[in-house]
Amino acid sequence: MSMIILIIGLWIFGTGDAVIIAAGLGVAPWTVLAQGIGVQFDYTIGQATFLISVVVLFLWIPLKEKPGIGTILNAILIAAAIDVMEPFLPHPKEYVFQLIQVLVGTILVGIGSGFYLTANLGPGPRDGWMTGIQRITEIPIGRVRTTIEIVALMIGWKLGGVFGLGTIIFAIFIRIMPSINKLIVSYVNITINKGDTINFNVAASGHPFFLIKNSNGGFGSDNLIEGVSNNGIENGTISWTSLESGTYYYICEYHPSMIGIITVNE
Repeated sequence: MSMIILIIGLWIFGTGDAVIIAAGLGVAPWTVLAQGIGVQFDYTIGQATFLISVVVLFLWIPLKEKPGIGTILNAILIAAAIDVMEPFLPHPKEYVFQLIQVLVGTILVGIGSGFYLTANLGPGPRDGWMTGIQRITEIPIGRVRTTIEIVALMIGWKLGGVFGLGTIIFAIFIRIMPSINKLIVSYVNITINKGDTINFNVAASGHPFFLIKNSNGGFGSDNLIEGVSNNGIENGTISWTSLESGTYYYICEYHPSMIGIITVNE
């Protein structure tokens, strides 16, 4: 079932990219780079997207990141979906329809992300590279992601990729992705009693798993639950004996939509 969810999610993600491309109003930062490479080397956008994924996977090697089947399928299926779907999509000339199409494409990317992250079969090449850099440098993941995407955007634009209003719309509205993901996937909420011990068996490369106090409080030491063993691991067992009643959370550091509630009763 996880494999089916993964494949569906990746195809939806790639279709969302294709919808934005067909709108002709500017594309997502990584797709600007793919467009630029396509212009310079006469590749389709899908082919250039796949090439970028392969190059980024080689950049995993010094970071000692390990790909999963989801990583490989991410590189293949998103690129394939772009090239397969884009010719069949509308290419509007009216500005209002272009705007609507960019929004629809962005929503599809969010929905696709929700599916393939839930499958938990390995991060995409770009996500894995970013999380590997974050792990090595300890620079906040948001800063790593923003810096890399700006660099990709600027290189792509210089090579002939399309940077426009659609790029800005994507950057702004992709923030709704966590809300979209929550509509797709409901994570299990847990209720225990004070003094109970709870164990999480984690097998989620690319998804550091934390137990925290405040869902919006970040991952600093002041927001981590005291007494948790192995907090923040990607593989292994996290164990916690609850000593105080209240509401707590388990969450992926890099994907805030992947969150569940732990209620501790007296």
